[in-house]
Amino acid sequence: MDIMENERENEKNNLDTNRRVLDMSLDTNRTLLNDTVLNIEKIKTQNIVTPRIFKEETLDENDTESVLSNIKEKQKINNKYLLKKLISKGSFGKVYRVNNLETNEDLVAKIEKCKPYNKVETLAHEAKILHILKDCKNVSKVIWYGTDEKNNFLVMNNLGKSLNIYIKKYKKFSLKNIGLIVLKLIDIFESIHNKGIIHRDIKPENILLQNNDINLIDFGLSKSYLKSKKHYPYNDKKSFVGTTRYASLNVHKNIAYSRRDDLESLFYVMIYLYFGKLPWQGLNIEDKDTQKTVICKIKEKIKLLDIWQDVPNEYQLFYNNIINLKFEEKPNYTFLKSLIEINFKENKITYDINSIFKKN
Repeated sequence: MDIMENERENEKNNLDTNRRVLDMSLDTNRTLLNDTVLNIEKIKTQNIVTPRIFKEETLDENDTESVLSNIKEKQKINNKYLLKKLISKGSFGKVYRVNNLETNEDLVAKIEKCKPYNKVETLAHEAKILHILKDCKNVSKVIWYGTDEKNNFLVMNNLGKSLNIYIKKYKKFSLKNIGLIVLKLIDIFESIHNKGIIHRDIKPENILLQNNDINLIDFGLSKSYLKSKKHYPYNDKKSFVGTTRYASLNVHKNIAYSRRDDLESLFYVMIYLYFGKLPWQGLNIEDKDTQKTVICKIKEKIKLLDIWQDVPNEYQLFYNNIINLKFEEKPNYTFLKSLIEINFKENKITYDINSIFKKN
């Protein structure tokens, strides 16, 4: 009993030390990049760089919102799916829990505005991507896609709650639980990558837990990396895509997204789950372009493995393998999984997804 208490105390002390290092890193990076922010703002005020202005005929935000305001709980879509509860909403539209009135199945529905109320429609694209992935396990499945005169609807299976909900509850994840999640996600990545698809928006919100199983959702930004059955060519003039917090350094540098970038985003998720925050969080920068530039600078300067001081050797090898992947290179999924499995074996951790969060 004393040994177990000592182990728990050592683990707590190690985590406290790492968090102090992370806090120091946050302060240091803010100081280092203060000049960067000032320089960017100076450029803007001097109009050295003049942004392009597009003139477009768009509807008022109140008009576009009024379209979706017609969609309410207890409403039926396709005379078959009953909207039960609003899960989330944003510029993309709304997500509801729905009930299949014929089977009583618990599902989810994404709803977005049609053109001209919405400049960019994504649900038809997502439905096509999910059709390509229909044989892949642990990803969303299309139940029904349809439209009316104002809205597009995508009904899918309900795959559980996001990891963000669990991070709010547990504050931190143990290495065991992170390892269990990563092992499952690597399987999912390999499955979708083998279908020619890259996700392009890996983040905790899109990683779901249900019945002790890990699932991946939200393929609205996903695309094929293949062109005429070959990997599309290298391009360093692409627009930024994904979520700034978890985007790879290559994506920040406008390099075309490839399989390696899904994995680098996954490593950032791992750090977030372990500490509850990332070194580039909490920057008080309102302008999104400036924020992306500053975060890119931090990701260039920072040594992630110095922050995660007690990271096992296997996780260091995991990270080094990912960041050294070439643009078109196929990740060695088996090798990456073996690193986690070696760590489990050395620490006498049983690979049992059913044990996730039981002893966090």
